[in-house]
Amino acid sequence: FFSAEVDPATLRLAHVDDRLPSDGEWARIRRLADLHGAKLMLCIGGGGRSSGFSDLVGDPVRRLSFIEEVNAVLLTRELDGIDFNWEYPQTMTEWLNFGRFLLELRSTLGYAPAVGREHAAGLIGERHHRTRVRRAVLSMALHPHSSIAAVLQSARVLRSLDYVHWMAYDHILGTEPHSSVEYAASVLSEEMIGLFNEATYNKRSGQTYQELRTEQDHRRKLTLGIPFYGRHRENRRRQPETYDRLWRSIQQWARKKHPAWVEGGAELRALNNYGGYSFTGYNDVKRKMRLARAANLSGI
Repeated sequence: FFSAEVDPATLRLAHVDDRLPSDGEWARIRRLADLHGAKLMLCIGGGGRSSGFSDLVGDPVRRLSFIEEVNAVLLTRELDGIDFNWEYPQTMTEWLNFGRFLLELRSTLGYAPAVGREHAAGLIGERHHRTRVRRAVLSMALHPHSSIAAVLQSARVLRSLDYVHWMAYDHILGTEPHSSVEYAASVLSEEMIGLFNEATYNKRSGQTYQELRTEQDHRRKLTLGIPFYGRHRENRRRQPETYDRLWRSIQQWARKKHPAWVEGGAELRALNNYGGYSFTGYNDVKRKMRLARAANLSGI
């Protein structure tokens, strides 16, 4: 669900109740999710909704209070996890603070006070006073960049995350499609994702650790982002068009211009461009799925 925010004035969690469904509808959604094996997650942040992150993660006291708020929402709403979309940390200090924040959140998320200690204070991170009542997923969204893996490793961000949503879209370059299969392949190259492997990162950076622990391959946490909207290839100032509206227009056009085409047929499956808008069509989704499997990602 997109999205709650960090209130930049108070550094508290904002826009939960006004952006999430009401209690009655939420209960129905929760039942449907359980029935079909879906996960309900709350996103915090996003484009134009990230201005409070920097001050929050830089304040140890405020971030602990914020973590308690997030955990309370997770438990009350019976969420399956939290997704972060901070657009974007600007300095290494912000990344380091974000790494500390995620570590503290991971140690608290899904835990409730033990029976008889519901009103105890100062228990954040003290698991021996808490009972784990929900398994919570932590994820974040990132635009691909060749240097981002090293930043995430250095800031100790990856160890706290279950998934990293690799946003292989909104790549604006001339009149190129914003989310082509070729672009998806390029952001899954070894140059782009190789340093998500701790062993590779440690070897290249010359780092060694005194503590005994297993070096993780965080590439397995990546999920390949596939957008279900189109962007105009020439007039970049036009708003994105939803997949639903594009497809309705394509169906009307096909009935008039190509009456022999059938719904679900090869011609329609091959389309990835209409009316100046590029989008990820049926065949392109299959090709991107093959790329994700070949790179041993967690999914799409």
